[in-house]
Amino acid sequence: FYKTQKGNFVFFKYASSLNAKLDGGVISCQQSLDFTHHLRDLIDCLVIGGNTVRNDKPILDSRKVQGKAPDIMIYSRQKQSDFDQNIALFSVPHRKVLISDDLKQLKQYKYIMIEGSLNLLSTLSHHVDLIVLILSPSLRVGRNFDQIVAKRFRFIHQYQLGDDLVIFATKV
Repeated sequence: FYKTQKGNFVFFKYASSLNAKLDGGVISCQQSLDFTHHLRDLIDCLVIGGNTVRNDKPILDSRKVQGKAPDIMIYSRQKQSDFDQNIALFSVPHRKVLISDDLKQLKQYKYIMIEGSLNLLSTLSHHVDLIVLILSPSLRVGRNFDQIVAKRFRFIHQYQLGDDLVIFATKV
């Protein structure tokens, strides 16, 4: 609460398999996907990396809970013209899509969620106040979770959501 009175609140949400693999399509169960859409309905801006746009071609709205779609900031050095404008992400009504590597543009937003990979977490972790980790009981092939979270965050709460475990960690 105090943090939001002084400025914005930034949290990083990601899903991981039981063996700490973070990449490669949908990882979590339907309830966790609904939870993520609920989180998107509550935030003002969602930050994603440029590779997410290029590789996944997401829409990143909150349609599963009939909520509002947050504004999007694509954290990238690329220009708008470097991204396929036919991706659904760019056609959501009442949404701004910014493309920049300047996080100062986020000062206009109070509640910010970052969704992304280890690269994005590694790059932006010093801006993150809270991590929301959705842990799926599956085993997957992919890149491993590294020491970023262990060095800078401590686990404070967890609960079961469908087949998944949701874990919250705050800055040390």
